[in-house]
Amino acid sequence: MTMKDLIVSKDVKMPLGYTAWRDDIEQLISVSKLRTAISVNSSMLDLYWHIGQSILQQQKEKGWGHKIIVQLSKDLSSRFPDDRGYSERNLGYMKRFALEYPDFPILQVPLAKLKISLTQITWYHHISLFSKVKDMAERAYYICETTKNGWSRDVMLHQIECGY
Repeated sequence: MTMKDLIVSKDVKMPLGYTAWRDDIEQLISVSKLRTAISVNSSMLDLYWHIGQSILQQQKEKGWGHKIIVQLSKDLSSRFPDDRGYSERNLGYMKRFALEYPDFPILQVPLAKLKISLTQITWYHHISLFSKVKDMAERAYYICETTKNGWSRDVMLHQIECGY
């Protein structure tokens, strides 16, 4: 190796091509982290949907009321103290999530003939959509636009408020 084949990086001589190679590895790491985050989001939404579905089923079959959600929240928070997300309010959102999307993870909108993966946006996006958008086709539109444009929850809410 000659001096011409080396580059200097913080007082260390590195071979030519090192920077491009390192950049490729950094890109692999970044892509892997993104895939992991998407996978975690998908798994969390799946868990929340199943919890919500189970609450709906128990309330329907056994006639259990709201107090069961209060108790379940206490029990889950006690059993999984390091986990967030088992508050009474969030369990109510899980129930609503299962009620709103009975065909999870795919949202089928008959009029638009669309199939949308609900796992493409975060839990907090879904909670916001429940409270702001009642029409399922309109909700599907915002899910698509959020996914396509990479909107944060705040940007999505702004778009909803502006009637985008």
